[in-house]
Amino acid sequence: MVTAAFMDLANGGPYDKTGKTGMWTFKSEQTKGIECGDDYGEFVITRA
Repeated sequence: MVTAAFMDLANGGPYDKTGKTGMWTFKSEQTKGIECGDDYGEFVITRA
């Protein structure tokens, strides 16, 4: 969620008070995690 928010800030476009643009432009999915036994954490960010 945090990585998607960073992508929204960097690439989501101008701030829109109605929330139609600039927010929730991207989604984040964790594909690897130290807590799951992986060597590192990995997040894949895609356009929503």
